[in-house]
Amino acid sequence: MTTMADAMVLTVPPERLRDPNAFLAREWLVTNGLGGYASQSLLCAPTRRYHGLFVPDLPAPWGRTVMMPRFDDEVLVDGDAVFLSGVEFSDGRLESHLLSVFDGFSREQQTPVWRIRVKGRR
Repeated sequence: MTTMADAMVLTVPPERLRDPNAFLAREWLVTNGLGGYASQSLLCAPTRRYHGLFVPDLPAPWGRTVMMPRFDDEVLVDGDAVFLSGVEFSDGRLESHLLSVFDGFSREQQTPVWRIRVKGRR
């Protein structure tokens, strides 16, 4: 029997884990029930004008306003830093190390969760 929680799980086939276009073509969205939201591509790059990690619905005349478009995340493992956030430049270039360490994505309740593996550690 498939539950609603099972239906909300997004999986990316292993052969597409290293393809940046697979990550840019998929997006996540979490709403707060008050008109605000957070959304980005799976690559953790804000590729659309309305992408952001904190987009509240402010009183008129402002409305929805992207107040925090992105974080620059990095993980330190054994003294080595791995930059996780993605950047898409105006000329189409992509910059992200997430592709090399990505081990899965899911949505647990209202929280998007990226799983990474660095130096054999998850």
